Amino acid sequence: MRTLLIVVLLSLPIAAAAEEAAPPTVADLAWLAGAWCSSSENATAEEYWVAPHGGVVLGLHRDVRAGGRAFFEHLLIVEEDGALVYYASPAGRPATPFTLIEAGERRAVFANPEHDYPQRIIYERDGDQLTATIEGDVAGETRASGWRWRKDACGFLAEEPAHSPVTGAGASGEATRPCWRGPGGTSSRSPVGEGRK
Repeated sequence: MRTLLIVVLLSLPIAAAAEEAAPPTVADLAWLAGAWCSSSENATAEEYWVAPHGGVVLGLHRDVRAGGRAFFEHLLIVEEDGALVYYASPAGRPATPFTLIEAGERRAVFANPEHDYPQRIIYERDGDQLTATIEGDVAGETRASGWRWRKDACGFLAEEPAHSPVTGAGASGEATRPCWRGPGGTSSRSPVGEGRK
């Protein structure tokens, strides 16, 4: 009996350590989900993250400067080989991977020491505020820049879309089919019941 008790007591720290060592999953990043925005006289910055599902978190970043010039970036966080990998694809270029190296309750740090700039991407959330910081070394000098957004601060999602893919209704309430690209890249929307033109 005494030997059994000793074995049980010795195995408790091992079991606790195994639980602590469980790798993070995309579900641990649910705090990123939402429409995030900041606006000033010179620019509007937006970042959108969908809730984690199927081992994937999808995101989109857009900066629009005064005069309408825009920068965009496709973002993706996936579970790969027991790690979380953040893929950034600025302006449609090939995606660059950054691996999660630090995770907190509402903090995530991704890194790629081989990338020219940035080498680290840091997200932190405090209430309805989300910040992202990119940092790294360029020519022996540490550089950093960042964004600070509030949840749906620009109100873009409050506007009624021209077409709802869920209900099939347009802004007028008329049922329509989703947009599609026809020959030559033209788009068309046809009322339900009518054929495509």
